[in-house]
Amino acid sequence: MKKRIYLTLFCILFSAIHVPATTITTIGSWPEPSDRIALKVQGHIAKVQFESSSDQQYSIEFSEDLQHWSTVENEILGTGSMITRTNDSGSMPRGFYRVRRSDEFTFTVNPACFHVDSRWTYRIIEEDLIGNTSTTRTQIEYIKTVVSENGYDVVRLRKETESGKLVEVEYILNDFSNGIFLVGTKNETGQKTYFDPLEAADFNRFSPGVWSNPETIDPPDPGFSNTRVQTTVMVQYGTVTVPAGSFDDTVLVDQMMTGTYSESGQSADFTWETATWYSKQAGNVKSISTLSFDGYGAVMIETSELTSYSLQ
Repeated sequence: MKKRIYLTLFCILFSAIHVPATTITTIGSWPEPSDRIALKVQGHIAKVQFESSSDQQYSIEFSEDLQHWSTVENEILGTGSMITRTNDSGSMPRGFYRVRRSDEFTFTVNPACFHVDSRWTYRIIEEDLIGNTSTTRTQIEYIKTVVSENGYDVVRLRKETESGKLVEVEYILNDFSNGIFLVGTKNETGQKTYFDPLEAADFNRFSPGVWSNPETIDPPDPGFSNTRVQTTVMVQYGTVTVPAGSFDDTVLVDQMMTGTYSESGQSADFTWETATWYSKQAGNVKSISTLSFDGYGAVMIETSELTSYSLQ
Protein backbone atom coordinates (compact mmCIF):
# COMPACT_ATOMS: atom_id res chain seq x y z
CA MET A 1 0.00 0.00 0.00
CA LYS A 2 1.27 3.44 -0.86
CA LYS A 3 2.63 5.25 2.20
CA ARG A 4 1.26 8.78 2.52
CA ILE A 5 2.40 11.32 5.09
CA TYR A 6 1.00 14.84 5.29
CA LEU A 7 3.80 17.19 6.23
CA THR A 8 1.56 19.98 7.45
CA LEU A 9 -1.54 21.98 6.73
CA PHE A 10 -1.78 25.72 6.46
CA CYS A 11 -4.33 28.33 5.43
CA ILE A 12 -4.27 31.39 3.22
CA LEU A 13 -6.92 34.02 3.97
CA PHE A 14 -6.87 35.99 0.74
CA SER A 15 -9.51 38.57 1.57
CA ALA A 16 -9.83 38.50 5.33
CA ILE A 17 -6.11 39.00 5.95
CA HIS A 18 -3.83 40.97 3.66
CA VAL A 19 -0.42 39.30 3.70
CA PRO A 20 2.49 41.52 2.63
CA ALA A 21 4.57 40.18 -0.25
CA THR A 22 7.66 39.93 1.94
CA THR A 23 5.98 37.91 4.69
CA ILE A 24 6.83 34.22 5.04
CA THR A 25 4.63 32.16 7.30
CA THR A 26 6.35 29.13 8.80
CA ILE A 27 4.21 26.56 10.57
CA GLY A 28 5.42 24.66 13.60
CA SER A 29 8.75 23.62 15.05
CA TRP A 30 9.93 20.55 13.19
CA PRO A 31 12.26 17.91 14.64
CA GLU A 32 13.41 16.75 11.20
CA PRO A 33 14.79 19.10 8.50
CA SER A 34 12.75 17.21 5.88
CA ASP A 35 9.55 18.44 7.56
CA ARG A 36 10.20 22.19 7.29
CA ILE A 37 7.59 24.01 5.24
CA ALA A 38 6.84 27.67 4.54
CA LEU A 39 4.40 29.86 2.63
CA LYS A 40 4.58 33.29 1.00
CA VAL A 41 1.60 35.03 -0.60
CA GLN A 42 1.53 37.90 -3.09
CA GLY A 43 -1.99 38.77 -4.22
CA HIS A 44 -3.51 35.46 -5.21
CA ILE A 45 -0.15 33.82 -5.97
CA ALA A 46 0.95 31.37 -3.28
CA LYS A 47 4.57 30.26 -3.05
CA VAL A 48 4.97 26.96 -1.25
CA GLN A 49 8.42 26.02 0.02
CA PHE A 50 9.37 22.78 1.73
CA GLU A 51 12.51 20.88 2.65
CA SER A 52 12.71 17.61 0.71
CA SER A 53 14.50 14.31 1.01
CA SER A 54 16.06 12.60 -2.03
CA ASP A 55 14.34 9.28 -1.27
CA GLN A 56 10.84 10.80 -1.15
CA GLN A 57 8.29 11.99 -3.69
CA TYR A 58 5.91 14.87 -2.95
CA SER A 59 2.60 16.34 -4.06
CA ILE A 60 0.90 19.66 -3.24
CA GLU A 61 -2.87 19.77 -2.70
CA PHE A 62 -5.39 22.60 -2.29
CA SER A 63 -8.80 22.82 -0.61
CA GLU A 64 -11.38 25.54 0.03
CA ASP A 65 -13.07 23.72 2.91
CA LEU A 66 -10.61 21.14 4.33
CA GLN A 67 -12.92 18.40 3.05
CA HIS A 68 -12.43 18.29 -0.72
CA TRP A 69 -8.86 18.36 -1.98
CA SER A 70 -7.50 18.82 -5.49
CA THR A 71 -3.96 18.19 -6.69
CA VAL A 72 -1.95 21.28 -7.59
CA GLU A 73 1.14 19.30 -8.62
CA ASN A 74 2.21 15.71 -8.07
CA GLU A 75 5.26 13.52 -8.69
CA ILE A 76 7.63 16.19 -7.35
CA LEU A 77 11.00 14.49 -6.97
CA GLY A 78 12.76 15.17 -3.68
CA THR A 79 16.24 16.67 -4.12
CA GLY A 80 17.59 16.71 -0.57
CA SER A 81 17.14 20.48 -0.40
CA MET A 82 14.42 23.16 -0.42
CA ILE A 83 11.80 22.92 -3.18
CA THR A 84 9.70 25.93 -4.24
CA ARG A 85 6.43 25.85 -6.19
CA THR A 86 3.91 28.61 -7.02
CA ASN A 87 0.15 28.42 -7.58
CA ASP A 88 -2.51 30.93 -8.64
CA SER A 89 -5.50 30.44 -6.35
CA GLY A 90 -7.70 32.81 -8.37
CA SER A 91 -10.45 34.80 -6.66
CA MET A 92 -11.16 32.37 -3.83
CA PRO A 93 -11.40 34.24 -0.49
CA ARG A 94 -9.83 31.45 1.50
CA GLY A 95 -7.87 28.31 0.79
CA PHE A 96 -5.78 25.61 2.40
CA TYR A 97 -2.62 23.91 1.16
CA ARG A 98 -0.99 20.71 2.24
CA VAL A 99 2.11 18.83 1.12
CA ARG A 100 2.11 15.05 0.93
CA ARG A 101 5.17 12.85 0.83
CA SER A 102 5.60 9.21 -0.14
CA ASP A 103 8.50 6.76 -0.20
CA GLU A 104 6.93 4.97 -3.20
CA PHE A 105 7.31 6.79 -6.49
CA THR A 106 5.24 7.05 -9.67
CA PHE A 107 6.44 8.52 -12.96
CA THR A 108 3.96 9.60 -15.62
CA VAL A 109 5.20 10.01 -19.20
CA ASN A 110 3.64 12.70 -21.41
CA PRO A 111 0.38 11.22 -22.83
CA ALA A 112 1.28 12.67 -26.25
CA CYS A 113 3.98 9.98 -26.48
CA PHE A 114 1.16 7.52 -27.23
CA HIS A 115 -0.72 9.57 -29.81
CA VAL A 116 -0.86 8.25 -33.36
CA ASP A 117 1.98 9.56 -35.57
CA SER A 118 4.23 10.58 -32.64
CA ARG A 119 7.76 9.79 -33.83
CA TRP A 120 11.30 9.39 -32.47
CA THR A 121 14.64 9.01 -34.24
CA TYR A 122 17.66 7.45 -32.52
CA ARG A 123 21.35 7.25 -33.35
CA ILE A 124 22.70 3.84 -32.33
CA ILE A 125 26.43 3.20 -32.02
CA GLU A 126 27.66 -0.39 -31.62
CA GLU A 127 31.24 -0.89 -30.40
CA ASP A 128 32.98 -4.27 -30.67
CA LEU A 129 35.75 -3.98 -28.08
CA ILE A 130 37.44 -7.22 -29.17
CA GLY A 131 37.57 -6.40 -32.89
CA ASN A 132 38.01 -2.66 -32.24
CA THR A 133 35.26 -1.80 -34.69
CA SER A 134 32.35 0.63 -34.45
CA THR A 135 29.18 0.95 -36.52
CA THR A 136 26.48 3.61 -36.46
CA ARG A 137 22.89 3.16 -37.55
CA THR A 138 19.59 5.01 -37.31
CA GLN A 139 16.42 3.60 -35.79
CA ILE A 140 12.99 5.17 -36.20
CA GLU A 141 10.08 4.57 -33.85
CA TYR A 142 6.51 5.79 -34.26
CA ILE A 143 2.99 5.18 -32.97
CA LYS A 144 0.56 3.57 -35.42
CA THR A 145 -3.23 3.29 -35.30
CA VAL A 146 -5.14 1.69 -32.43
CA VAL A 147 -5.94 -1.99 -33.07
CA SER A 148 -7.09 -5.02 -31.10
CA GLU A 149 -4.48 -7.57 -29.97
CA ASN A 150 -5.19 -10.58 -27.78
CA GLY A 151 -8.50 -9.04 -26.68
CA TYR A 152 -7.08 -5.61 -25.78
CA ASP A 153 -7.23 -2.23 -27.50
CA VAL A 154 -3.60 -1.27 -28.07
CA VAL A 155 -1.45 1.38 -29.69
CA ARG A 156 1.39 0.01 -31.80
CA LEU A 157 4.93 1.28 -31.30
CA ARG A 158 6.78 0.26 -34.46
CA LYS A 159 10.58 0.21 -34.49
CA GLU A 160 12.35 0.06 -37.84
CA THR A 161 15.64 0.80 -39.56
CA GLU A 162 16.22 3.89 -41.65
CA SER A 163 15.35 1.82 -44.75
CA GLY A 164 12.03 0.71 -43.24
CA LYS A 165 13.01 -2.84 -42.17
CA LEU A 166 11.06 -4.00 -39.13
CA VAL A 167 13.00 -4.32 -35.87
CA GLU A 168 10.11 -4.84 -33.43
CA VAL A 169 6.53 -3.83 -32.69
CA GLU A 170 5.32 -3.25 -29.13
CA TYR A 171 1.60 -3.53 -28.38
CA ILE A 172 0.88 -1.03 -25.57
CA LEU A 173 -2.43 -1.06 -23.70
CA ASN A 174 -4.51 1.93 -24.82
CA ASP A 175 -5.48 2.79 -21.25
CA PHE A 176 -2.94 4.79 -19.26
CA SER A 177 -5.02 5.51 -16.15
CA ASN A 178 -2.89 3.14 -14.06
CA GLY A 179 0.41 3.47 -15.90
CA ILE A 180 1.95 1.86 -18.98
CA PHE A 181 1.33 -1.83 -19.68
CA LEU A 182 2.70 -3.97 -22.51
CA VAL A 183 0.24 -6.45 -24.04
CA GLY A 184 2.77 -8.12 -26.32
CA THR A 185 5.42 -7.78 -29.02
CA LYS A 186 6.13 -8.81 -32.62
CA ASN A 187 9.71 -9.50 -33.71
CA GLU A 188 11.40 -8.92 -37.07
CA THR A 189 10.14 -12.27 -38.43
CA GLY A 190 6.53 -11.49 -37.55
CA GLN A 191 6.32 -13.82 -34.53
CA LYS A 192 4.04 -12.44 -31.80
CA THR A 193 4.41 -12.90 -28.03
CA TYR A 194 1.67 -11.95 -25.55
CA PHE A 195 2.07 -11.36 -21.81
CA ASP A 196 -0.20 -12.78 -19.13
CA PRO A 197 -0.36 -10.90 -16.84
CA LEU A 198 0.37 -7.73 -18.78
CA GLU A 199 3.92 -6.45 -18.38
CA ALA A 200 4.00 -3.21 -16.38
CA ALA A 201 6.53 -0.49 -17.12
CA ASP A 202 9.25 -0.57 -14.46
CA PHE A 203 8.64 3.08 -13.53
CA ASN A 204 4.84 2.84 -13.05
CA ARG A 205 5.43 2.44 -9.31
CA PHE A 206 8.81 1.96 -7.65
CA SER A 207 11.04 2.59 -4.66
CA PRO A 208 14.21 4.35 -5.86
CA GLY A 209 17.36 2.24 -5.89
CA VAL A 210 15.68 -0.99 -4.79
CA TRP A 211 16.46 -4.03 -6.94
CA SER A 212 13.60 -6.27 -8.04
CA ASN A 213 13.66 -9.96 -7.20
CA PRO A 214 15.68 -12.02 -9.75
CA GLU A 215 13.45 -13.25 -12.54
CA THR A 216 14.18 -16.14 -14.91
CA ILE A 217 13.59 -15.14 -18.54
CA ASP A 218 13.83 -16.71 -21.99
CA PRO A 219 17.34 -16.54 -23.51
CA PRO A 220 17.73 -13.43 -25.72
CA ASP A 221 19.73 -15.20 -28.46
CA PRO A 222 21.05 -18.69 -29.34
CA GLY A 223 23.92 -19.75 -27.09
CA PHE A 224 22.62 -17.99 -24.00
CA SER A 225 21.16 -20.03 -21.12
CA ASN A 226 20.23 -19.81 -17.42
CA THR A 227 19.28 -16.17 -17.99
CA ARG A 228 18.00 -14.16 -15.04
CA VAL A 229 17.32 -10.45 -14.79
CA GLN A 230 17.05 -7.87 -12.01
CA THR A 231 15.73 -4.33 -12.41
CA THR A 232 16.14 -1.16 -10.38
CA VAL A 233 14.79 2.34 -10.99
CA MET A 234 16.68 5.43 -9.83
CA VAL A 235 15.65 9.07 -9.87
CA GLN A 236 18.05 11.31 -11.78
CA TYR A 237 18.73 14.82 -10.46
CA GLY A 238 21.15 15.95 -13.16
CA THR A 239 20.44 16.80 -16.79
CA VAL A 240 20.61 14.15 -19.51
CA THR A 241 21.83 15.74 -22.75
CA VAL A 242 21.43 14.06 -26.14
CA PRO A 243 21.33 15.46 -29.71
CA ALA A 244 17.57 16.09 -29.37
CA GLY A 245 18.11 18.38 -26.35
CA SER A 246 18.55 18.38 -22.58
CA PHE A 247 16.12 16.63 -20.23
CA ASP A 248 16.10 17.10 -16.45
CA ASP A 249 12.93 15.19 -15.57
CA THR A 250 14.32 11.67 -15.92
CA VAL A 251 14.44 8.31 -14.21
CA LEU A 252 17.09 5.70 -14.88
CA VAL A 253 15.96 2.10 -15.32
CA ASP A 254 18.86 -0.31 -14.88
CA GLN A 255 18.45 -3.97 -15.91
CA MET A 256 21.10 -6.56 -15.09
CA MET A 257 20.88 -9.86 -17.00
CA THR A 258 23.17 -12.74 -16.01
CA GLY A 259 23.64 -16.29 -17.26
CA THR A 260 25.87 -18.55 -19.31
CA TYR A 261 26.94 -18.36 -22.96
CA SER A 262 28.13 -21.47 -24.82
CA GLU A 263 29.76 -21.78 -28.26
CA SER A 264 31.99 -24.42 -29.90
CA GLY A 265 32.09 -26.50 -26.74
CA GLN A 266 33.21 -23.64 -24.51
CA SER A 267 31.13 -21.64 -22.07
CA ALA A 268 31.47 -18.54 -19.90
CA ASP A 269 29.28 -16.61 -17.50
CA PHE A 270 28.06 -13.26 -18.79
CA THR A 271 26.54 -10.01 -17.53
CA TRP A 272 24.40 -7.92 -19.87
CA GLU A 273 23.54 -4.57 -18.30
CA THR A 274 21.25 -2.00 -19.91
CA ALA A 275 20.75 1.48 -18.48
CA THR A 276 17.84 3.45 -19.99
CA TRP A 277 16.93 7.06 -19.24
CA TYR A 278 13.24 8.01 -19.52
CA SER A 279 11.98 11.58 -19.65
CA LYS A 280 8.48 12.69 -18.69
CA GLN A 281 8.54 14.97 -21.70
CA ALA A 282 9.71 12.61 -24.46
CA GLY A 283 9.90 9.03 -23.16
CA ASN A 284 13.08 7.05 -23.88
CA VAL A 285 15.94 9.50 -24.50
CA LYS A 286 19.08 7.41 -24.00
CA SER A 287 20.28 3.88 -23.31
CA ILE A 288 23.65 2.17 -22.85
CA SER A 289 23.92 -1.63 -23.08
CA THR A 290 27.13 -3.42 -22.08
CA LEU A 291 27.86 -7.15 -22.59
CA SER A 292 30.66 -8.58 -20.43
CA PHE A 293 32.11 -12.07 -19.98
CA ASP A 294 33.95 -13.41 -16.94
CA GLY A 295 37.65 -13.41 -17.71
CA TYR A 296 37.26 -11.06 -20.69
CA GLY A 297 35.52 -7.97 -19.34
CA ALA A 298 33.32 -5.83 -21.58
CA VAL A 299 33.19 -7.08 -25.19
CA MET A 300 30.35 -5.01 -26.65
CA ILE A 301 28.77 -1.62 -25.89
CA GLU A 302 25.68 -0.26 -27.65
CA THR A 303 24.66 3.37 -27.10
CA SER A 304 21.31 4.79 -28.27
CA GLU A 305 20.59 8.53 -28.16
CA LEU A 306 17.51 10.45 -29.21
CA THR A 307 18.32 12.77 -32.12
CA SER A 308 14.84 14.17 -32.83
CA TYR A 309 11.19 13.63 -31.89
CA SER A 310 7.75 14.92 -32.77
CA LEU A 311 4.68 14.42 -30.55
CA GLN A 312 1.13 14.72 -31.86
